[in-house]
Amino acid sequence: MAGKRLIVLAFLALVMTGCSNSASGPVSPGATSTGQSQSGTLPPLASPDTPMFSVNGAETAGGRGACVFDPATGQFTCPDQSRDGITFTRRFTLYDAKGAVQSAFDPKTTASIKTETTANGTTSRGDATVTLNRRGTMTTTGLGSGATTHTLNGSEQGTVVVRSPSGSTNTSINDATTDLVVPVRSRDGGPAYPLSGVTVHATVTTTTRGSETRTVTTRRQETFNGTNIVQVEITVDGATARCTYDLAAHTSTCARR
Repeated sequence: MAGKRLIVLAFLALVMTGCSNSASGPVSPGATSTGQSQSGTLPPLASPDTPMFSVNGAETAGGRGACVFDPATGQFTCPDQSRDGITFTRRFTLYDAKGAVQSAFDPKTTASIKTETTANGTTSRGDATVTLNRRGTMTTTGLGSGATTHTLNGSEQGTVVVRSPSGSTNTSINDATTDLVVPVRSRDGGPAYPLSGVTVHATVTTTTRGSETRTVTTRRQETFNGTNIVQVEITVDGATARCTYDLAAHTSTCARR
């Protein structure tokens, strides 16, 4: 388990030039699209270890789509994306420094953005079906043309249920990103690692095979310090182990389980 899950860095796209009442909205660079598959298997979000908000380092990206501002809610609502029975939704809200909602992105006055996503539906591959019910919220603060860092806070909850003739697996997800400070760019043009903050990925998985049922509780906490070495703490059914993950080399000292 520990060796299989990549470090999760939640970071929203902040390049939104031209956002307006019918605008290109922000896209999480690593947000999993239901229109993609992983190695010809099920969509990536079918894995409980795949976060809705995911990116390596401090990348930014601009997304295009007819996201429309709704004055009644203060949100931009983007077109749903659906494929193979799974629907992915996205909406976001822009705020100025005083917390007032904005109807268009302004690089000088937009101070924060809140993005909300969901993934719901049932898809299949071979004789297995996967039912997703996932939702996530991420708020990025510290925006602006002169910003050197952005701070992320958010959470994700939901379930992933896999059923096949041999049995079923039901996983509940409870993730959190707390005060993750990400540099806008590195000083020397190289990789820019998160300066501080914590991410937590927690699951409860119940597997049923015939008359046998097993439940496993896991919690993975990652603490960042501005270097490529991330401190990792993994707890499985109450037993805790500590290790590290190298963002540059993509290697881990965490034992596989």
